[in-house]
Parts: sequence; structure tokens; C-alpha cells
Amino acid sequence: IRKSNLNVLYVGGSPDIDTMSGRPDSVVLAQSVAKRMASFEKMLKRYFRRGTVVNAKDYRPELSDNYDVTVMDGRSRSYRGLWNVTLRGG
Repeated sequence: IRKSNLNVLYVGGSPDIDTMSGRPDSVVLAQSVAKRMASFEKMLKRYFRRGTVVNAKDYRPELSDNYDVTVMDGRSRSYRGLWNVTLRGG
């Protein structure tokens, strides 16, 4: 597989289970989040030269400064503003 030169930051924190019909146990939620983040990390390492995974609770907007792409898959408590999509490079 030829890896992309894009630097990707994945911000995880979403579970892979239905939370709309009720709030599952916190342990079940944490396990689901960890499993989902591990799956994304495996995928990033396979397809991108640089792929980093961080939990949304640890995310700060300045972390994205060193990446070409930030994938938001969790809610960050440190940033409550609107997201702007910026494409860099040409």
C-alpha cells in the first residue's frame, strides 16, 4: 500500500453503539470509544505516513496546527465555537 503524505489528526470520543435510545453504562461507553479509536489508529497507520489519535477531552484547537487534516469524531470541551474548514496547500 502506498501511504499518503497527508498528516492526519483523529480526534476520537464517539462510541460505536446507539446512544439515541438510552444512555448505556459508562464502562460500556468507554470500552466502545477505546475500540473505535484503536480501529482508526490502525487505519491511519496503514494509509498515511503520519496519523495521530487523541481523545476529544484532550484536544485543543492548536493541536491541529501541525496537521493537514483533523477528523472530529468526538466532542471537545475546549472548543465550543463554530468549526471552519481550511484547505492548505495547492
